[in-house]
Order: sequence, then structure tokens, then C-alpha cells
Amino acid sequence: MIPHQERLAQTGLLWSACCWALLALGISMAAEASNSAVTCLEPGAHLDRWLLLGPISIPSETAPPRGSERLEAFDTDHGVPALRDLSAGMPLEIDGESFAWEPLESPRPIADLTAHFGETPFAMAYAYAEIVSPEAREAVMAIGSGGSVKVWVNGQEVHRNWTHRPVRKDQDLVPVDLKAGTNRVLVKVQNHGGEWAFACRILAETDYPRQLFRRTVEGGADAVEVLLDHGADPARSYAERVTPVHMARVTGREDILQLMEDHGGDPSEPPPRPEAMAKALFAALRADGPGMAALVGLDGAIEFEGYHGLANAQHEVPVTADTKFPIASLTKPFTAAAILALAEEERLDVDDPLSKHLPY
Repeated sequence: MIPHQERLAQTGLLWSACCWALLALGISMAAEASNSAVTCLEPGAHLDRWLLLGPISIPSETAPPRGSERLEAFDTDHGVPALRDLSAGMPLEIDGESFAWEPLESPRPIADLTAHFGETPFAMAYAYAEIVSPEAREAVMAIGSGGSVKVWVNGQEVHRNWTHRPVRKDQDLVPVDLKAGTNRVLVKVQNHGGEWAFACRILAETDYPRQLFRRTVEGGADAVEVLLDHGADPARSYAERVTPVHMARVTGREDILQLMEDHGGDPSEPPPRPEAMAKALFAALRADGPGMAALVGLDGAIEFEGYHGLANAQHEVPVTADTKFPIASLTKPFTAAAILALAEEERLDVDDPLSKHLPY
């Protein structure tokens, strides 16, 4: 067994020993769900047991609150990060209003705050959980949020993202230091009138290859750097012998390519054929998510034709050669390219008014 595999095996044994030790102390899952939010976490699994506090209104004299008021509320922490020994039912007063911590056991990786609290636009909530780690270690926390999000670990702020976005798993990657034993995780999520939800997990090392490949495809240099700093291998092929280095090179991401070179990647290695690149890209996408069709041509010959994902997620209809896609705004880049081609031929000027060429 190679050293990397030995480390993974040892980590798995430590996690199992941790869980059995907790069971031996008589801490049952039912007690956890009703009185606390302790999780002896399997590597890579999402935290699913939380204590929630909210919904907390944003102080404002207008409806909806102004952006500056929302930002001020986001920056106000109400003393919550300093709290310890939290349990269900524990009261807390915020801005003259009484709250109590409520248990949530989420059946899905994404914890839906709207489903728990009801429709509450422009509000905030805190979510508290405890992770039991068998050893002190550096880790990567993956956060997703519908709305703005802040995260504290053991009372220290480790992440802040003032954003308005729909929630997806693993949107932000955050380096964290876990201590041996219990680690306190606090998440604050602020609703901007849209989706209000969050997801949180500690990545397993086995998650790193897919995460690194996906972040390279998306162009997320910050996330790529976090993964590389925690041991992700830029030269390891993800699928079809395609590595993250190959993907960074063909997508022209010089910043990511430089990061990978600094971590042992070889930017001069020639990429595989376009067919392999397309297949590797498909492999990085969810098969049960929104789908796509792709055709790759080279020198007038079709190198690759493929279909991936679903045309209708509700009815699980896959994308095929017969799938009809709404063209939406896809005509715009073709129109722009045609205009630039005509400008190169001096048949028009990009600053011409439309009426010069379309008088009607």
C-alpha cells in the first residue's frame, strides 16, 4: 500500500474509532437531534444536524431594506460566535427580540431555511454544529449558500462572502484548522429576497481530484490554490488521461497554469485529442443534472459527438441527438462575430448606427 493510501486508511480507522467511542459513551443519534448538533463525520459527508437561530429581521425603515442596511446587518454578529455549550431550547435575545435554538436534521445535503422558517425575505439565521475530529489537522471546508454567508470555526471567522446567489453544494472552498476533539462550526446566512439555504462539509482527500478538475474548468483560481495547498495533484489524470494541467492549458487560464506549475505540474505536456478532452469534461459534470450536447470538429472532421445529462430533470429525460434546445441568446455571439468580420473587410464600422444598414 502506498503512503497516500495508508494515510487515507488510517484516517478512516480513526473516524470509525471516534464514532464507536461516542456510542460507547451513550450518545445516541436521537439525543443529538433533540439536544445538540454533534456529528462524528464520515469524510466527505455533509453536516446534516444543526441548531438554528432565527429568523432575525434586518433593522430598516424601508421595505425592502437598503443595501447598506443589509450589509451592516451582515457585519453584525450579535455575540453569537462567542457562545459555547449550545443546546436546543437555549434562549437568546437579539435587538430586543427573544429567540431560541431549534434543532434541524436535514434529509438532504442542502439545509433549506425557507422550509424551516417559512417565507421570510430579507432575514438572517445562524446555524450551529459540532464536528468531532479524531486528530488535529488542516482541512478544506466546502460551503454553499443561497444568500450571503459567514462561517466561524471554534470562534474564529474563517470565511465571508457577501453575495446574492442561488445555492449549490461546494460553491466556496475554505481552508480550516480542526483540533482533536470537538470543533464548533457556526454559519450565518442572510436572505436577499431569493433562495435561503446552505450546505457545509469537510472535503475528503478522495474529493480533491474531481474538485480540482471542476474548479479548473470553471476558472476558480482561489479554489484551485486551496486544493493545491492541501495536496491535490495537478498531474493526476481525472478521466480519459486528461489532467487539470491539460484543462488549464486548453482553456487559456494562465493564472491557474502557473499555480499548477508551482505545485509540480508540467505546463509543457501536450494535451490529449479533443475527443478525450470532451469526454473528460462530461465526466466532471453531474449525470443527473441539466444536460448538454457537444460536437467537436477539427480540420473539417468530427472528432467527438456526445450527449450528457438531462433535458428534463423533473421527468428524468436524457439529452439525445433529437433534443431541441431553446436558443435563448446564443444568436448574439454569432451576430457579434459576423459584425466583426464585416468590420475587418471594411464593409461597416462597429460605431455605425443601425439605421445606416437597416433603414426600415
